[in-house]
Amino acid sequence: EAKADGCSSQTYTPSGMQKRIHIVGASCTGTTTLGRALADHLSIPHLDTDNYYWKDTPLRYSEKMPIPERIASIEHDISGHSNWILSGSLCSWGEPLITHFTHVIFLHTTWEVRKARLLTREELRYGKDILTQKSEQGEISRAFLQWASRYDTAGPEQRSLVAHQQWISALPQNISIFRFDANQPIKQLSEAVLAKFD
Repeated sequence: EAKADGCSSQTYTPSGMQKRIHIVGASCTGTTTLGRALADHLSIPHLDTDNYYWKDTPLRYSEKMPIPERIASIEHDISGHSNWILSGSLCSWGEPLITHFTHVIFLHTTWEVRKARLLTREELRYGKDILTQKSEQGEISRAFLQWASRYDTAGPEQRSLVAHQQWISALPQNISIFRFDANQPIKQLSEAVLAKFD
């Protein structure tokens, strides 16, 4: 997978405001989808933390990249760009990147909505029987589903609502923070976000 979508040095900023946007939320709230939509509209680079968090291995999402390498790769890919969007979660490891952010967008929706999206995504990637497969990838998908189901109730030891709330509350005051309900069509959601920059 590529490390960035449409990384062009040419950027379009309607209001002249710098836009170094981090989009965060639970798995399957649509952070990547929104990131791509906004980047396409604004003609700025889009990057996603999954492409830096995981090594490119035959068994997907099975081996993590060391934290210094993740940060160095992201720093490299945003260098030379005044504006960009970074989607995905980095609360537990990406503190050096916070100084770059001008805006943080937090997406939230119910577990029922996220679960339906997650199941659809896993089946599209690996086949309709992925959650019953007796395979390594099946085990990874089942473990991921269990992990994701704990988002609303878990503590800060994993990606969770508590962890995200604590992380957001500790952000520097010069970062603008927006919260959106992710249970809406992507066109409507992206328009609502873009209105904040008008």
